Amino acid sequence: GLGEVYSAQLLGDHFRALGEDCAVLDARDVLVVNRGELGVDVDWDTSAQRLATWRQAHPQTRVVVTGFVARDRADRIT
Repeated sequence: GLGEVYSAQLLGDHFRALGEDCAVLDARDVLVVNRGELGVDVDWDTSAQRLATWRQAHPQTRVVVTGFVARDRADRIT
């Protein structure tokens, strides 16, 4: 999990150093998942609401997003 976060931060820093208008999104801040029969299921409604709120606060053109990290409905990191 942390490797994804650090890599995204480094890439975001690189883009900003090049003069790009860039934000870094930690997927754990918006992506909500639940345990399902086949692993995890995305809670699309909650995730979409969280992403919309995040985008209002971060209107940058370019967004670097972490991968393989999320939270469940109890706010536990997955």
